Amino acid sequence: ANKDNAEKGNLQEQCNDLTSERDALKASLEGKELELQAAVSVADKEKDSLQQQCNDLVAERDALNASFEGKEEELQAATSVANKELTEKGTLQQQYNDLVAEHDALKASLDGKEKELQAALIVTTTDNTEKDTLKQHCDELAAERDALKASLDVKELELQTASIAANKDNAEKGNLQEQCNDLTSERDALKA
Repeated sequence: ANKDNAEKGNLQEQCNDLTSERDALKASLEGKELELQAAVSVADKEKDSLQQQCNDLVAERDALNASFEGKEEELQAATSVANKELTEKGTLQQQYNDLVAEHDALKASLDGKEKELQAALIVTTTDNTEKDTLKQHCDELAAERDALKASLDVKELELQTASIAANKDNAEKGNLQEQCNDLTSERDALKA
């Protein structure tokens, strides 16, 4: 009976230890279960949040794709317009370059003419005496020219008269030469 009591005591102690261990494990399991539930709840919330983010991103992606297609068409149209404008710009640039070159040439020519004008103005301003002298000389030459022209008119009349006389003389000379030739031929014939 003592031996049984001793074994019974040991068994009771083992039973108590196992019960304590079971209770501890059960409490730990319940804590882990709560932690698991909390983790699952957090995971579900994160999953829902991620799902919402994914849905938002999908919607944004679709909107961006639609916008991209629109922008692509706008870009093609803008590129076409830009190419046309570049061509027009090249033509205008060439016209501008030509006009600049022409402007520079005209400016250089104008500068040269301006210098010539200034020099001429200086000469004109400082040389009035010579101008007056030249004017007087021109007047004298004009008077002399008029006199020579009148004399030339007279000489022209004389030349016309002389030319008429010379033509008459030449005609008479031709007639006489012809008579002379006839007489010479007649003489030679009579002589023969």
